[in-house]
Amino acid sequence: MATDVSKLTATEQIEVMKSLSQQAAGWLVGVTSRSLRDHPELPRNADGTYNAKELAAAPIASGTLPEVSADEVEKMLQIGEWLGMASTLDNDGSLLTVIALMESLRERHGNAGLALFASILLESWRDITSGWQREPTDTELREKLDNEFRDRLDREQKARLRRQFRGSFVCERCRKVRHGREWIKGRAPVGNIEMETICPACCSKSRPKTIDAALEEMANRAAFTISP
Repeated sequence: MATDVSKLTATEQIEVMKSLSQQAAGWLVGVTSRSLRDHPELPRNADGTYNAKELAAAPIASGTLPEVSADEVEKMLQIGEWLGMASTLDNDGSLLTVIALMESLRERHGNAGLALFASILLESWRDITSGWQREPTDTELREKLDNEFRDRLDREQKARLRRQFRGSFVCERCRKVRHGREWIKGRAPVGNIEMETICPACCSKSRPKTIDAALEEMANRAAFTISP
């Protein structure tokens, strides 16, 4: 026989409300028992029952939450844990700021405030990531292919020049050609690029013998440079 709650004292009624079954708690806030089961974040007692006062303060009491699968709830929990871990590693306090804002929105506007916050986040994140998965336009694709082709052609031309390059060092004063460690009279082989330098012999001939000679040579060069 069912107990007549009206005959209970106020204290006894409060004690009953502190320990509601899932079905009774769902009836209290206007949702199904499955909705409560799919939201493990809602406050519960140690024995799995619900405290009416705590449940009434939870977001689910501000409006009926949509039915979601266990897989979706698991994804939500994992995302929350990942964001919390990222904020903890950065140690920038951003998670505390988000929590404070969400609690303020929930207190003032209930689920509608949280839904608005989620909608703004979704819009902002979609703008940030719009270019990540967007298919490139024909112009962008053509520019990318052109750049890749030019880069590849550049690399191949440089490699071919390195393979085909032949050069000879020629003294700009005596016109001797370097051949290994020696400088010999003659011409650079046909097809070789001539690179002018000064051979050791001409270098030693032009080197001043004394400090006075070096100073005199520097003065002559300076005078030649600034002469009209």
